Order: sequence, then structure tokens, then C-alpha cells
Amino acid sequence: MISIAICDDDKYIVQEIEELILSISQEKRIKVDVEPYYDGSFLERDIRNGTYYDLIYLDIEMKHNGLLTAKNIRLLEIDAVIIYVSNYEKYLKELFEVEAFRFLNKPINVDKFEKYFLKAINKIDKNTSYFVYRFNREYYKVKVNEIVYFESKKRNINIFCTDESILTYYGKLSEVEQHFCDEKIPFIRTHQSFLVNYEFIHGFKTTYIEMKDGKKIPISEDRFKKVKQQYGQLIGKDLFDV
Repeated sequence: MISIAICDDDKYIVQEIEELILSISQEKRIKVDVEPYYDGSFLERDIRNGTYYDLIYLDIEMKHNGLLTAKNIRLLEIDAVIIYVSNYEKYLKELFEVEAFRFLNKPINVDKFEKYFLKAINKIDKNTSYFVYRFNREYYKVKVNEIVYFESKKRNINIFCTDESILTYYGKLSEVEQHFCDEKIPFIRTHQSFLVNYEFIHGFKTTYIEMKDGKKIPISEDRFKKVKQQYGQLIGKDLFDV
């Protein structure tokens, strides 16, 4: 079940978005729960009280400013996907500061709405997917979006996580790479010993990948061309898929 909030002080826009969501989700067989809000302060209040939303449609120009609402939500360390719906493109710069996923103009373009909605659902699905591994005859799982990178070392696979923990099991990195390839989750094999989560990459250099935490993951000479191609394709999708 995907939990969705729509926040706009125009009740007709809220109704339009809700109808579009319900129509698309019914066609694509996506289970959703939609909650309307007409004031950002009420949305903030519910989130502070423990209500969680996977996806939020948020207007910028409301009595309770949408950007302020988004900033307050992010301060609560809520990682909901946020799509802005507004006439005002002058706020585009500020939207990057609150990790806006996409920006929709009014009046709403139905084809673009569906495209962004499905991409948001795909991102949410990835954020809730798990990688399962076996250690000492027991099975364990870790969220994919908490895996920064894998390292192969002396027949062991080390999983480096966002909380700085390191999980270890016996296995082959090539099998891990194939798993993520089959699941279409963007991990890049930079080296015989390293498989990196694209979401945590800060930059691409000639001999290494720089991670968001400043760590440098080596790129082997024989893999450089392929890594450069993969990285270019992924960053291109992020920059130009609008």
C-alpha cells in the first residue's frame, strides 16, 4: 500500500490529483491510500504525530507556504518523495534544497502526471526493497537503500551500510551484481572487488568514484570505459528526464 498526501489550498486541484491517482493506480493495479490536505500546517501536524506518507503532492503558493512545509518535513528526517504542483517556476532553485522529486506546472498535463507518478512509485518500491543474504545457515535482509557499497575480500562479501555498520557473508560479487542487474537497481561494478550503489555517488573521477561521505572507491583500468558509460547514462536520466 502506497500512502499519498495531496496538499493544496485549491480544492479543485486536490480533487483532480486524487482522481488522476485513483485512475492510474486502478489501471496499473497499484494499491494506494490518498489523504487530502488544504493547509500545509495540518500536513506537518499529522506527520509530527506519526503519520507517514510515501508520496506527497505539495503546492508552493499556499497560505502556509509549501516550501516552508517541505523544509519542516525534511527537518523531521522524513524521506517521502515530494512532487510540487504549482504555477510558479521561480522557486525551482529552492526546490533542490528540499529534495523535490519532480515539478508539475498548472494546469496539470495528464501524460506528464502519469509519467511522474509511475516514476515516484518505482522509486518508493526501490526504497522498500531488500537484499537477502545467508550467514551461518541463517538468512538476513538489509534494505537496498541503506547499502552504500559491497566489497569482495578473501571470498567474503562485506556490505557497507549508511549507519556505518559492516555486514559480512560468504559469497561471490558477480552473483550480487547479477542480482541487481536482474532487479534493475542501479549498482555499478567499478572494480573486481567493489560494487557501488549509484544513489550514494557524489562524483566520477578518472581512477575512482567519490561517494557522498567522501570515501573513494577505485575504478580499475579495464572497467573504466564501462563505468563511465553506466554513470553517464544514470546521471543523464536524473538530469534530463523531466
